[in-house]
Amino acid sequence: MPELNPEQLARQQIDELLRACGWLIQDYKTVDFSAGLGIALREVPLKTGPCDYLLLVDRKALGVIEAKKVGTTLSTVADQSSRYASSPARSSGRRSNRPAAIPVRIHRR
Repeated sequence: MPELNPEQLARQQIDELLRACGWLIQDYKTVDFSAGLGIALREVPLKTGPCDYLLLVDRKALGVIEAKKVGTTLSTVADQSSRYASSPARSSGRRSNRPAAIPVRIHRR
């Protein structure tokens, strides 16, 4: 089995955490909204660029997850998070609300 690069490893870890919290992980291009109420969409294209995950509940955007390298400060990504909060998805019908811009750091034990 090939070794995962840091981005692939981070995605795998984030997916595990989201699943443990009850989110259904789906790719943006193949989303099935009938799969459940809480869907975490990967790589959603926004006008400001793709976000790593867009969190949807009953098709309404509630938040964005943007993965960063260990050591990246929250102040560094605050501006990016703010842009995501005001950026509509590129494809109409993918979301109906703006996501909240709340930077969060997850610490693994």
